[in-house]
Amino acid sequence: MSNPRREHVKAVNWLLHYLKRTSKANLYFCRKHVVLEGFSDSDYGGLLDSGKSTTGYVFTVEGTIVTWMSRIQKCVTVSTTKAEYRATVEVGKELKILGAKNPTDMLTKVVTTKKWNLCANSTGLRDD
Repeated sequence: MSNPRREHVKAVNWLLHYLKRTSKANLYFCRKHVVLEGFSDSDYGGLLDSGKSTTGYVFTVEGTIVTWMSRIQKCVTVSTTKAEYRATVEVGKELKILGAKNPTDMLTKVVTTKKWNLCANSTGLRDD
């Protein structure tokens, strides 16, 4: 920003204060079976000047949005099926990332010391 004003500085200060206040915050869900839902969609050639499609997805846990994305696809697709396929691939990438960062992932696999420390820290068992 080339010419920040007082309201911009106030907004940045509020944001930094918020991030500091909530940096240790966690989401807790009390149900025995937590529901993760994911939705994806794409338009077909929605950008009239380039013919590119827009892809989007959203993931919710118990109705609360935990991640979302909306962006223009990098190439022009020749059918609605291919545009939807590209959207589904993006969802798969996000699911893989979410799974790899999930502290409970260690309950289903052999746990390395590095992974154990990551999980212990992220669940609050200890703080390095």
